[in-house]
Amino acid sequence: MNELPRRSLGMALGGLFLVGFAAWLRAEPPAITYVTQPVRHWEAFFVFGEGLGAKKVQLLQGRIEDERSPEELCKALLAGETFNPPSKPPEKPIEVGRLHVLGPQAIGGVLQGGVQVLWAKTEGGISPPFVVNRPEVFFVELDEVAPGEECRVFGRNMVQSFYPPQPSLWLLDRGKKVAHRCEWGNRFDYQGHLNYQLPYELRFKVPDAVPDGAYELWVHNGLKTGLHGFGGPVPLTVRRREASRPKLIDVREHGAKGDGLTDDSPALEKAVLAAAEAGGATVFFPQGDYVLSRPLRVPPGVNLRGFRPSLSRLIVRADVARFSLECPKDSLKGKTQDWAPLFRKMPQMPMVYLISDSRVEDLGFVAAEPAQWCIAAASPKGQIERIVIRNCEMENPHTPWITKDWAPATGCIGLLGYARFCEIRGCRLRGLSGIDHVGTGLKCRMMDNRFSPT
Repeated sequence: MNELPRRSLGMALGGLFLVGFAAWLRAEPPAITYVTQPVRHWEAFFVFGEGLGAKKVQLLQGRIEDERSPEELCKALLAGETFNPPSKPPEKPIEVGRLHVLGPQAIGGVLQGGVQVLWAKTEGGISPPFVVNRPEVFFVELDEVAPGEECRVFGRNMVQSFYPPQPSLWLLDRGKKVAHRCEWGNRFDYQGHLNYQLPYELRFKVPDAVPDGAYELWVHNGLKTGLHGFGGPVPLTVRRREASRPKLIDVREHGAKGDGLTDDSPALEKAVLAAAEAGGATVFFPQGDYVLSRPLRVPPGVNLRGFRPSLSRLIVRADVARFSLECPKDSLKGKTQDWAPLFRKMPQMPMVYLISDSRVEDLGFVAAEPAQWCIAAASPKGQIERIVIRNCEMENPHTPWITKDWAPATGCIGLLGYARFCEIRGCRLRGLSGIDHVGTGLKCRMMDNRFSPT
C-alpha cells in the first residue's frame, strides 16, 4: 500500500531536479543597463539591469589606466581611434563591497570615484562591460561663438578630481587634423572640493588664434584614463564678428553739471535711460563731481565709465541734496524689471546698483549717510551675472554692522546674491569694509585690489 506514494514522491523529486538542472542550463548571463552617476569617492550608487537577483551575484570593478596626455589623445581621436573598454574583467578584479541586492533588476553599493568598468557576475556568466563616470557632453550654450567670447557647455562627469579640478576643452578640426585647446574659465570659481557644479557645467573661451570654421567640442576630465577620459563630441561653429564701435553717451548732454553743487540724479537717470533705449551703451562721466540724491539704477547691458577715478566722481553731499532711501518709480520700468522690492526689505541703499551684464570703470565714489554702499549688485532671482568693476576708487566711512536678521553689512561694494562670471579688479577701497558678499558661494575674480581702513 505504501509503494505507490513512495514511487510518486521519487518521481516528483526527480522532476524538480530535472527542472532545476534545465533552468541552470538555460541561465543567461546578467546585463547592466544603467548606473547612477557621477559616483564620487566612496559614494553610494545603484546598478540597474537584468538577472541581478541571484544569490551569488558579484559586482566586479576594473580601472582604466592610460598615461597619454590630452594632446596625444586628441591626435588619436583625429587618427580614428575609438573607445573600446575591456570586454572581460582583469585576472584579479576588485569586488565592489557593501553590495545590497534590491531585486532581480537593481543592486546598491558603494564605489570609489574615477572612470571605471563594471561587470556583474552570476552563475549564468558575466555581463558585458559598463563604463562608469566617463564624461558626457549634452549641449553647448551657443551654436556659434567668436574667439574670446565666453560660452558654457553642459553635461555630466566632466570633472572627476577636485584636488584641484583639471579638465580641458578641445576643438577638433577633422578635415585639417588639428586640435585647439580652449581656455577653461571655472578655475577662477574653484573653492575646494565643495564645488559640485563643476561636473555638470563648464565655461570656456575660444582662443584668438582659432580660425573660423566648424569644429567638434570635446571635454577631457583630466584623469589618466585614455579616451575614456573624453566626452563628446558636440558641434560648435567659430565665427568672428564685425567690430562695432560701442555707443558712448555723455551725461552732460542730458543736463548733468558735475560741479559738486547740483543734484545730478535726474540728468544721470536720463542718460542711463537713453543707453537702455539704445540697446546697451556706455554712459560717460567727464571730469567732475556728480551729486546723487537717490540710488542710480543701471539696467542690464548699460556700462558706466569715467575719465579717471580721481577726477570723475559720484558723491553724496547732504548739504546739497539729502540722499533718499526710497526707490523712485521712474521710466526705467519696461526697460528692466523693478528691483525696488528687493531693497525695500532692507534699511540701506547703494549709490549705484547693478543687475547683470554691466561694467563700471574709471569712476570714483564717495559715500555718506544714509547711502550704505558705493555699488551694490542684486537680482530678485538671487543670481548676479557678468558684473565687471575695474579701476575704481571708493570711500565709505560707515562702520560694518549685521543684525539678528542677517541684514547685509555696509561696504564699498556689495554682492547681494549668488555671484558668477563677475570680476572686481584694480580697485582702491577705503573704509572698514571693502567687499561684502551675501549669498551661497562667491564666484567672481578679485584681483589687484587695494584695501585701506581709512
